[in-house]
Amino acid sequence: MAKPEAPEMAPLSFDDGPLVWIDLETTGLDAKQNRILEIAVLITNGNLDIVDEEGCHYIVKSGPQALKEMDEWCLNQHNKTGLVKASQESTHSPEEVAKSVLEYIKLWVPEPRTAVLAGSSVHFDATFLRATGPDVAENGGSQIWNIIPNHLHYRIGRCQHAEGTLPSLVPKRYRTVEKYFP
Repeated sequence: MAKPEAPEMAPLSFDDGPLVWIDLETTGLDAKQNRILEIAVLITNGNLDIVDEEGCHYIVKSGPQALKEMDEWCLNQHNKTGLVKASQESTHSPEEVAKSVLEYIKLWVPEPRTAVLAGSSVHFDATFLRATGPDVAENGGSQIWNIIPNHLHYRIGRCQHAEGTLPSLVPKRYRTVEKYFP
């Protein structure tokens, strides 16, 4: 995994009102039984100006067990988008991805509990990031994804609060976020 480059502009402080926009694709709806397949991250300031046009995006490696966890809708949808195949071909473990995403967030928001987690279905995504699902069991009981929300502020921002503003924020190359911001 490539190490993120240091930002050209100064890191964001609490006064900048940073928002960490996260969108996940998962193997299902139950955070205790299912796992994360894909994560996309964009960071904005409080004025919704994107601080890094590239953002951060990973497809997480999954094995045959992930297919068994998916219900019919999920399997059909992720096969249609190519995510099932992409996740089986990915070389990025959940641990690597979680650490890389946190590293990326810290480039822009180094101070803990400064940035607010934001997105569409953000409570769903936050639940998965804090869950003790199959990735944890396969990691010897150690939490994997919770390092991300643990760095963020306890508040959560739903994208519906900024309706009409966000469609211009999302680079089209992110498959996960296109469904929310066409």
